[in-house]
Amino acid sequence: MTDFEERREFVRMPASSKAVVHQNKKKWDASVIDISPGGCQLLCSEKLEKEIPIKLDFFFNAADPSVRIQGNIAWTKKHESEPLWRHGIQFKEKEKFEKLGAMFMDYLIFKKKMEQIKKGK
Repeated sequence: MTDFEERREFVRMPASSKAVVHQNKKKWDASVIDISPGGCQLLCSEKLEKEIPIKLDFFFNAADPSVRIQGNIAWTKKHESEPLWRHGIQFKEKEKFEKLGAMFMDYLIFKKKMEQIKKGK
């Protein structure tokens, strides 16, 4: 058994939503892999610059407006099998997660209900 110290302040939840990353007056589409009140993990076609802050626009469905949160790149890793990059994002504006979190939960509930309808349950 190995000793492991959890460094995260918040537990992350799996996610599958879209975001747009803004950095250096450029923008890229990204997929949100997991999320918490303190940050998220993104999958993006570009390697983002760790020293330069970013802005993220989160999109969950067409009915809700996007939510913009500022953050910093905590870590970056090349994806194992695809030409993509994984990025750990630390939110600067954790108070905005309250709105984002509510939209995220509504999105997960809606998505689960749609999956159940498709399965005929």
